[in-house]
Amino acid sequence: MIGNICFLHGSAKLVNGWDKVYYSLPVAAAHKSETITSNNEIKYSIATGFIDNTSVLEIKRLDGNLLNTEDIIQFSLTYRYQ
Repeated sequence: MIGNICFLHGSAKLVNGWDKVYYSLPVAAAHKSETITSNNEIKYSIATGFIDNTSVLEIKRLDGNLLNTEDIIQFSLTYRYQ
C-alpha cells in the first residue's frame, strides 16, 4: 500500500461449475478497479466490488461460461482503498 493505493498481486483458485468466485480483500476498495488475465487461453475479469458491505475480489470468465477448471490463476490489480 502506498498512500491510498493498494497493489495486489496474487493467485486465486477457481471453482469448477461456478459462474464466478469471490475473495475478500485485505483493505476495502473505494472505487471499482478491474483487470484482465488469461490462463490456458481463457480470459478472466478480475475486479473489486462489494457484497453485503464487504469489499471483495470477483473473478469470472469473460466469455460468460461457467468456470470449468480448478486451476489457479495469477493476477495483479491496483485499486484505491478507503
